[in-house]
Amino acid sequence: MAERVVSSGFATGSKGAEALLDDAVAMALAKLAGPVSGALIAFSPSHLPQPRAALQRLARRLSCLQIRAASFPGVISDHGSALGQAACAVLLFSSPLGLGAHGANTLLWASPQDLDAGELPAEESASMGVVTSKLSWFWQYPQRRHLLRTALLGPLQHQQDISSGISPLTTLFPYFRQEGALLLQLERYSALPLLARSIPFALREARRLPLDQLLVAERDAQSRIRYLHIVATDSNRSGLWLERPLRANSQVFLAWRNPDAALRDTRVILEAVRPRGMPDFAWLSYSSSRAMDCSSQAKNELRLWHEHFPNCPMRGAFAHAELMTGRRSGPELQRFSLVMDLFYRQGT
Repeated sequence: MAERVVSSGFATGSKGAEALLDDAVAMALAKLAGPVSGALIAFSPSHLPQPRAALQRLARRLSCLQIRAASFPGVISDHGSALGQAACAVLLFSSPLGLGAHGANTLLWASPQDLDAGELPAEESASMGVVTSKLSWFWQYPQRRHLLRTALLGPLQHQQDISSGISPLTTLFPYFRQEGALLLQLERYSALPLLARSIPFALREARRLPLDQLLVAERDAQSRIRYLHIVATDSNRSGLWLERPLRANSQVFLAWRNPDAALRDTRVILEAVRPRGMPDFAWLSYSSSRAMDCSSQAKNELRLWHEHFPNCPMRGAFAHAELMTGRRSGPELQRFSLVMDLFYRQGT
């Protein structure tokens, strides 16, 4: 059996950030084979005060300078998860694995302030990660950072899969008419009546139009799809108010956040990758909106993970947007999804 060169720890409860950190690190250290070469630390919730002094003490205690920490709306571990509650999740690395500034497998933690018109700036490069909340903080020894980019080092093979959990309601329409953020027409159809006719049977029992589960999908000239919230309806003009105007030269379809499809997507992915064997560790980027709106499905999805990979050290975060490797150059942002990044040691 290969030595455990990655280990995880998790702590939650009515404690301060320092106590949570101590408990989570103690759990992870008990299972690590050798000296610590790197530490990824996540705190929840986003507004939890930064325990800078405790993190600096930890660096001296572990004799390790490669320590990255941040706060998120929620944290995920193979030992449990927390959303909106005080918690700390830790992932410790030992040689030949570790953390650094540059490498092929790059994890990015950013906040909405770092986006440019809702997208990552063109110069940003990463293969995975999250956009968290405005209240989040990032820390890399020995100081706080504006955003955090971390390379996962070592002989690793990376596999990435996405469970979108979104089902289309209409075909793709090549034409639309809008006034600012008010979408009025998709091809020859008025937007609001088209949405009303397309609502799935599972949502028709609702007393009010469940706008929080309905989306407008925008496909741009590069075939990237962005999902937009419908903020309100305009019955006088038969239109839909969106969170922002649709971009020029894009195509549109209506969609809904389908909790059954989300669970099915996750199950299919896990069953497909299980024959390869248990990953050495994993990172999960989970939409906090998806988790809050479909809490039972979120618990079931994480339970599926534990059933398929019960002994895999895992860290992750609930956040505003999820990052994955694009089909073209550069990372792409996703929303309402679960992105799974699995890592396997080569040569073991």
